[in-house]
Amino acid sequence: MGDRLDPVFGVELPPRLEKSWDLATIGVRPEQAGQGLGSRLLEECLRQVATSPSPRISLETSAERNVSLYRRHGFEVSHETQIADGPLVYTMSIEL
Repeated sequence: MGDRLDPVFGVELPPRLEKSWDLATIGVRPEQAGQGLGSRLLEECLRQVATSPSPRISLETSAERNVSLYRRHGFEVSHETQIADGPLVYTMSIEL
């Protein structure tokens, strides 16, 4: 979340799916964006979690471009939290 992180620390975000994996951070170098690398990373993550005893993932993101990426891979937005003097945070999840 970069410089958006400080305003988020003081806010209680909505609960995530029970017994879900937490997708904290994935990313690619800016100069390599748009080449499908993020999708490939996410696809491998989904493959790994799908074989686990708890095949569900929860995450938060405040970048609109990430919401599009996650939606393309089946994630759904469950909550939107507007942080005062901060970003709009999307809580998302998927059950595989």
